[in-house]
Amino acid sequence: MITEAAKTLTDSLRLFTPCPPAADRECWEKLPEDLKARLIRNGEAYLHYEYPALTAVDFMEFTRSGNRSRYQDRLFARRTALDSLVLAECAEHRGRFLDDIINGLYLICEENAWQLPAHNSYIRDTPQFPLPDVTRPVIDLFAAETASVLAVAEYLLRSELKEVSPFLSVMIDHELETRIFTPYLSEHFWWMGDGKSHMNNWTVWCTQNVLLSAFTRPLPKETQTAILTKAAGSIDYFLAEYGEDGCCDEGAQYYRHAGLCLFGCLEILNGITDHAFAFAWEQEKIRNIASYILNVHVDTVYYVNFADCSPVAGRCNAREYLFGKRTGNQALMEFAASDYQNSEDPLTLDEHNLFYRLQTVFSHEEMMQYDRNPVIVHRDLYYESVGLFMARDSRLYLA
Repeated sequence: MITEAAKTLTDSLRLFTPCPPAADRECWEKLPEDLKARLIRNGEAYLHYEYPALTAVDFMEFTRSGNRSRYQDRLFARRTALDSLVLAECAEHRGRFLDDIINGLYLICEENAWQLPAHNSYIRDTPQFPLPDVTRPVIDLFAAETASVLAVAEYLLRSELKEVSPFLSVMIDHELETRIFTPYLSEHFWWMGDGKSHMNNWTVWCTQNVLLSAFTRPLPKETQTAILTKAAGSIDYFLAEYGEDGCCDEGAQYYRHAGLCLFGCLEILNGITDHAFAFAWEQEKIRNIASYILNVHVDTVYYVNFADCSPVAGRCNAREYLFGKRTGNQALMEFAASDYQNSEDPLTLDEHNLFYRLQTVFSHEEMMQYDRNPVIVHRDLYYESVGLFMARDSRLYLA
């Protein structure tokens, strides 16, 4: 479905604009004052920030002891800090956060690898190498996500960074080319799909972030075409894994990386093609994928927790809201907006995907217009594709 549509669009591709860049002051100044103030306060927490060190010994700890958290917590902390600083600079636009932003960009570009130690292999389900091969980058979930963080940060502050030095954007573009675009087009990683192997959330999660990285900057037409073609194929492989009922067999937590990253892919594809993929929002399977998170909701923060999933699967945010909006699902929009308002962390300060945080910022005002505690109607449902049955009355829930 996606592949066929992509074949006809390679001559009309344009850049993706996740939101206006910081230099478009009219747009950023229109944000609510309390929201801008919160973004600035969040960034101020990272002024003069000491980005945590990432050592080779930390990287090797996973293969030596199985501990993956020490290294990746520090890696994620770098990206989370950078995101908050970038958003603060976009909101305030006085240059106060630029030095700390530049430090973050430099340090992330200096990392020998962007993949996690637990993902440092080339063949699915094989042992990880203790250290990365810098001559052959691995594109895993977080290499692709790191690329999108750098790409979106550079897009937002391109003119501001250029005033400091034009080589900052050159540096980022070089790292994206070396670590993402070249291996993406020349290697086959399992998550890309081949029509035979089982796919999961990796497929659209990685694909979304590769698309973000590629289409927020001018690339040669042949590179853009090749990336679009390969990405479209991966999206179709992912969709082929789903039944028509749209049930996520990985569980509610993974909907955020599966169904919502499918949404992200389609959002980018529509953005670079003047909505040539808008037909996807009308597809029954994609509509059902969107509503899955509402259907498996139990109450407050609890969800049906089959598969690799906690019953506390996280609050909804702008991404669920926008997926509901695109697919015409008013109930999902109301549910997501309510969950957003009731969240202890509506601005997702621990989120290290800058694209998601931008979606939140520019959907905030719209979501805040909804009832904070609407009547959520959940229907009894049988997901035949995975054998999941759910029924409830006023007191009890059976799954």
